[in-house]
Amino acid sequence: MKLRANTVKLSTVNSKLDKVFATGNVVVDSPASGTATGDNGIYSVVPRTVVMTGNVVLKKGKDVLRGSQLTVNLVTGQATLGGGVKGQTGSPNTGRVQGVFTPNSN
Repeated sequence: MKLRANTVKLSTVNSKLDKVFATGNVVVDSPASGTATGDNGIYSVVPRTVVMTGNVVLKKGKDVLRGSQLTVNLVTGQATLGGGVKGQTGSPNTGRVQGVFTPNSN
């Protein structure tokens, strides 16, 4: 997995890395789940999960999903995308998840 962002802060517990907090133009590349972008992200080391918020876009191959919050389990590759709270202001994805799926040519 690769993570990049404008700002990254690390949190440790007992001198071991616990969480990585990323803000601003966050990009997470994972071979299992695809490429996710968003405004903020938190990588939790022990459960190997990433939670991204704010204008989240998940791309895998030609498929594209958009929402407000994404949780990715990096062990299983399972991703859960939510649309956020309906009526929440400032987000074009309020209350909805949008997706464009391209079928295989097989």
